[in-house]
Amino acid sequence: MNNRSNLGPDHNVAPGDIGPPQSESAATADQVSEREHQRAVEQAAEDERLFSATMIESMPGIIYFYDEQRRFLRWNRNFETASGYSAEEIRQMTPLDFFPEGEKERLKQRIAEVFAQGESSVEALFLSKDGRTTPYLFTGRRVEFNGRPCLVGMGVDISQRKRAELALQDSEAKLRALFEQAPLGIALLDSTLGLFLTVNPQYCRIAGHSEEELLASDFQHITHPDDLAVDLANLERLRTGGTLMSRTEKRYRRSDGSLVWVRLTCVPLNRQASAAPQHIAMVEDITARKQAEVRLMESERKYRDLVELANNIIIRWNTKGEITFLNEFGQQFFGYRAEEIIGRHVLDTIVPARDQSGRDLQDLMAQICANPQAFEHNINENVRRNGEHAWISWTNRILRDATGEVAEILSIGSDITKQFQAEQSLRVLNHTLELEVAARTEALRAALVRAEAADRLKSAFLATMSHELRTPLNSIIGFTGIVLQGLAGPLTAEQSKQLGMVRTSARHLLELINDVLDLSKIEAGQLEVGAEAFNLKDSIERVTAIIRPLAEKKNLSVTVNLAPDLEPVISDRRRVEQILLNLLSNAVKFTNQGSVVLRAERLPLHSFSPPAPPVPTVRVSVADTGMGIKPEDMAALFQPFHQLDGGMQRQHDGTGLGLAICRKLAGLLGGDITATSVWQHGSEFTLLLPAIPVDHS
Repeated sequence: MNNRSNLGPDHNVAPGDIGPPQSESAATADQVSEREHQRAVEQAAEDERLFSATMIESMPGIIYFYDEQRRFLRWNRNFETASGYSAEEIRQMTPLDFFPEGEKERLKQRIAEVFAQGESSVEALFLSKDGRTTPYLFTGRRVEFNGRPCLVGMGVDISQRKRAELALQDSEAKLRALFEQAPLGIALLDSTLGLFLTVNPQYCRIAGHSEEELLASDFQHITHPDDLAVDLANLERLRTGGTLMSRTEKRYRRSDGSLVWVRLTCVPLNRQASAAPQHIAMVEDITARKQAEVRLMESERKYRDLVELANNIIIRWNTKGEITFLNEFGQQFFGYRAEEIIGRHVLDTIVPARDQSGRDLQDLMAQICANPQAFEHNINENVRRNGEHAWISWTNRILRDATGEVAEILSIGSDITKQFQAEQSLRVLNHTLELEVAARTEALRAALVRAEAADRLKSAFLATMSHELRTPLNSIIGFTGIVLQGLAGPLTAEQSKQLGMVRTSARHLLELINDVLDLSKIEAGQLEVGAEAFNLKDSIERVTAIIRPLAEKKNLSVTVNLAPDLEPVISDRRRVEQILLNLLSNAVKFTNQGSVVLRAERLPLHSFSPPAPPVPTVRVSVADTGMGIKPEDMAALFQPFHQLDGGMQRQHDGTGLGLAICRKLAGLLGGDITATSVWQHGSEFTLLLPAIPVDHS
């Protein structure tokens, strides 16, 4: 055998161990025996060396061993082939040189474990000379060699196994993803016990139970009691060696008490006699389909009821004029049973050949059959079985076959005989009725004139009575004030309190009368407005001075923003101030916290009525942060005697006439008042006032 470096030096015989050959005649018996023993030992050593070398070379992996100084002592040819290094290069290297940097620390620990504990193993990437890495399984064992500890290592290429593992992991990952993300609910069942072994998220979503709830129960727990019979029958089939029904539809009870319809498909998972029978159950939520079916059945039932019990004649007939269907109402109307009329021609059965006016209905039926689209609606005379004639209004619809050709005509008829007869009578009475209507209209017009005159008379009466109504109240207020001042003698506290209530009530009543009288004068056309030039700024300051004490009493701020170009206007100063005072009073009255802001500015030319030419205009707005107005109350805001907080729980006094009077006064002055509001956030009232008189004639 040649002396290979990778197997280490041969165990050659040392000089002097065996002398030169001697003749047997000269040797003694002891010398012969010694030489034979020596040859046997050498032969055994050579056999052992050859056996070890042959075994090491023949093993498929890489074999090596080295001492504690990490010096390679021996290795097989596969080590050189796998690493790509020569024997001389390997002899100069250490074991860690054959591994990437990221693997070295782990390899050092495993090598230390071998020398400390006797053996260890590790999976690592083997680094070859050309930079390639190959996964290997390395096992090491500590041995004694020439009196010193060494590591005998063996490495097996596990690339194929790793690829198989990765492929298996990839397959398992795909199967897991398919299982987890499948649109169907999938579960693994113990078939004989009905227990859930595994469920995917979609199964939980469809069944309406968590994974923990399902794995802790069986299918009977979630199945509707009325649907358990099929499941129990399946279990019994399995226990007796039968087969499972592969598909069924059933209901599940969800944890919230609701029901879900599912289509359940079961597939056997294994068929080994020794294994417990298991099935894969797949469920699909068909609740929407079931609900649609129920709605369809209900719709069909309603349709049948509608067709059969409708108070209309419903008939189908083909283009030949033959009757193919007549509903129950139609049968009763014409006096035929279904079997008596189906297949007969409409003519001379329910339609006479000629109507009473002489029109040829046979020709009409032919036209309808030839061109049904042209007769979607028609009225014709029909005949009953007893010979009685009736006028029927027909609505006709075309029913086409699969090829698009007209197959049948659906006709729905209403008996209008009485209506037709009434129309005939109506035509006779039309002229007389027109005369009566004209006479009645004239009478109503006269009554309206009288009513309007009476209304004006009422308003005129109230306006005329203003002095008679106001004088007593002014006397009550005046004399009550004198008494409260003590000019008629001292008063007790209770007397002062009661008289104060009398004066307050009298003032409130006077305000009510003033508002009613003002409104009556306006409606009666007796309220005249003046036209004089006055400074609007002064009027605004005078009105706000009156309001400020009331606002300060409620801790409200009153802010006035006046444009610098606010020139004098020509209008009725007293009525303008009356409007502003009312708007400011309302703002303070209906605001509990926050502020009231008055703004005044001039506008470009504005037309208050389209035919009239535009005129210089002033805009005054009053905004508050009060309770606001609900959208549904805005329409009645300017109606007389309307209050937003009306009823038993009213929190604010008033007649409900203020805004109505303000708008009417603004109209008399040639302007208008508008309002915007946000409920619970405040309101804004805007007065648009012409700066010069407007001619409304």
